[in-house]
Amino acid sequence: MLGLTFFFGVSVVLGQYQQPQSARPSHHYTNYYQSTNYSPRPQQPQYPQRQLQPSYPQQQSVQVVHHYSTTVSPYSTSVRPTHPTHNAHYTTHQANRQPAPAQQASRHGGCNVPPDFWCDSYEMAQRCDVVKQCEQFKLDRRPLTVTLMYEALCPFCQRFISNHLGNLFNTYRGKVEIELVPWGNSRLLNNGQISCNHGQTECDANRLMSCVIDVVKTKQAIPFIICFERQLGTYPQVQQAMHHCSTFISNAYREIKDCFDGEKGRQLQRQAAYRTMNMRAHPIIEVPYIVINNYSPSTDANGLNIMTIQNQLQKWINMKNKA
Repeated sequence: MLGLTFFFGVSVVLGQYQQPQSARPSHHYTNYYQSTNYSPRPQQPQYPQRQLQPSYPQQQSVQVVHHYSTTVSPYSTSVRPTHPTHNAHYTTHQANRQPAPAQQASRHGGCNVPPDFWCDSYEMAQRCDVVKQCEQFKLDRRPLTVTLMYEALCPFCQRFISNHLGNLFNTYRGKVEIELVPWGNSRLLNNGQISCNHGQTECDANRLMSCVIDVVKTKQAIPFIICFERQLGTYPQVQQAMHHCSTFISNAYREIKDCFDGEKGRQLQRQAAYRTMNMRAHPIIEVPYIVINNYSPSTDANGLNIMTIQNQLQKWINMKNKA
């Protein structure tokens, strides 16, 4: 009896020091984690990640670059396919981050000299893909045609004609033919009349010069027109300036006067209008304007530099001599 009492007492004492059991069920924390979607360790997603595949394999992309280079190379002996677009070429190079092979250069890849030297030799013409053009230029032995578009009372036109036209003609005589078109910025009206920038006097002067150019040869017309333009600032009437310079056209004075007074002069002015409007540089905003073989060099209209014109002419003449 005494032993049972002692054992019971020891059990009670030890039970006071035992940690209390939680009142919450054992699965409480598991349910909490599941309810808040919380996981102490990140879980892999249940669905597979999408794998992005390139649109074209690398080998196929390289073939596209070779295909384009073959299309434009003048040195390739393979059959040229249809023309690819520029965007396809650009996109392919951006994707590969590398240029096309050196042996398959672009059309002008082997032409690394200025155009002035393209016709120096057959090899250079072949490299620049201009063999046909150089051969045609070689066979064309006609003089260059320099076309001057101007109007009678334009101050810049008068200055260019008075100071430079004669020297230009004498320097390149036999190599250059000069065409004079006295129209400028004049206008043909609906009723058939002509309106000029500087009034009726300019219309009369343009008409007279058209008659001179039509009746006499250039070697007579140019000296007269130079004299005539200089005198227009002195004499208010066109016929007075014409009479002052008549020594240059003495053998054709009467014929030119009849042309000026009659319908032929107006017809020649309409032809000058059509010639001006059919220029590739049309509309011509400012005059004087120079055209070489129907090509407009890079000149600054009213600030027309005679040195620029001479340099342009010399380039053309040098190419003809080398051809």
